[in-house]
Amino acid sequence: MTEEDSGRSRNDRGKRGATGRANAEGDVLLEVEDLHKYYFERDTLTDRLLRREARSVQAVDGVSLAIHRGETLGLVGESGCGKSTTGETLLRLREATDGGVYFEGESVFDLAGEDLMAFRRRAGIVFQDPYSSLDPRMTVGQLVAEPLSVHGEPADAENTKEARRERVDELLERVGLSHSQRDRYPHEFSGGQRQRVGIARALALEPDFLVLDEPVSALDVSVQAQILNLLADLQVEFDLTYLFIAHDLSVVRHLCDRVAVMYLGEIIERGPTDELFEEPRHPYTQALLESVPRARSDERERAIDPLAGDVPSPRDPPSGCRFRTRCPAVIPPDDLEIAQEGYREVMDLRERLESGDVDAERARELLAGDGGGAAGEGTTGSDRSNGSDESEHGDRRGRRRASAVGEEARLREDVFEADLAGENRAVVAEALNSLADGERAEAISILRERFESVCERTPPVLQDGPHPAACHLYDQPTERRGADRTERSAGDD
Repeated sequence: MTEEDSGRSRNDRGKRGATGRANAEGDVLLEVEDLHKYYFERDTLTDRLLRREARSVQAVDGVSLAIHRGETLGLVGESGCGKSTTGETLLRLREATDGGVYFEGESVFDLAGEDLMAFRRRAGIVFQDPYSSLDPRMTVGQLVAEPLSVHGEPADAENTKEARRERVDELLERVGLSHSQRDRYPHEFSGGQRQRVGIARALALEPDFLVLDEPVSALDVSVQAQILNLLADLQVEFDLTYLFIAHDLSVVRHLCDRVAVMYLGEIIERGPTDELFEEPRHPYTQALLESVPRARSDERERAIDPLAGDVPSPRDPPSGCRFRTRCPAVIPPDDLEIAQEGYREVMDLRERLESGDVDAERARELLAGDGGGAAGEGTTGSDRSNGSDESEHGDRRGRRRASAVGEEARLREDVFEADLAGENRAVVAEALNSLADGERAEAISILRERFESVCERTPPVLQDGPHPAACHLYDQPTERRGADRTERSAGDD
């Protein structure tokens, strides 16, 4: 579905989402507060006996959001950012590490017994994969009736079996299937038909709230539109509230009233759908929207600049803003005169150096001439080990610094696409000379001392308001959450 296709459906979405917008400022059905879900590695008894340090995968890290009765909130982001884990955790299909979820003001994590069963009757999920989410050994009728059997519904029927059969037939007809297909097995249906079965099963107990976990991502485009229209119609008919998880922004624009953008376990921007699509604030949201195909002739020659680098690992997320390692608008120090493109390239070099992707040999290749600095003067590993006292270390750095600002160890002209000149170029050359001389820690320190950004020192905060963005490009509060994150990670270890 292209942006133009979604635009043609805006009037339809406006009618379907009227209930949601009417309640957008009022009745909160479900609220998530500072939700965390970590997966721990090397945390068994054997690991502890062997004194192995436990590690955590921070799948969801501090998500907070509110979903109003009758609306559709879209949760978007790249694959692996924690969207599905968020949806499953707030339904207690996965146990949370920390935080709270409140359904009509009552803590979901404190529910047990009959109270928990009552919550499960009112909150359900439609899974992403219609092929693996249906038991191949059960008929469609059995699959749709299973929630009724588990919860003993309908409780007041004289003939429970017949009442359930009638309810199954009614649901199958409502989602666009025939009651005559009740006794067929999932393998006899197409992907779109299987997803309709999954939707019928989710509606069996007449819930108030559904998590739609990428319900159309595994379907053909033509079938996607049918399922989306079905979901919108069902929302109006049954007064449903949706958390719609997707990575296809065109689909989100078609169906959702508000959108929350997620990156590496955190919500980084949130706002009304129209406003977020037309005026995105966070650089990551801007990059996502820029990648959406546009079926317009005047967009034919549009150049798309992809984000640099890969998504960092949730095992060891970056300090400060988690998007800073790829952000095209990462903020330089206030006293540093440098073009934005050049600063991004320096930050990329820093990331590669700190991760070990740039070694001593590569550092020599990036330097003009014969390698320059101490490395070019023939210093060997044994020489470095014998000259480890502080004064000699300072002398070596002084020689490298002098070489870096002169002609002897200039950076190769093709190292940076953007113009990097003067003191900035000299500092980069000095750091590479240090790396070529085997001093990786010193090279990292040299670059950090001059080029460290506020984006890596302090985590930005997603503040209150109709359209906030967690970015240092916008005003940030004095008290920040960085300390809380550090304490939690230390406690997990």
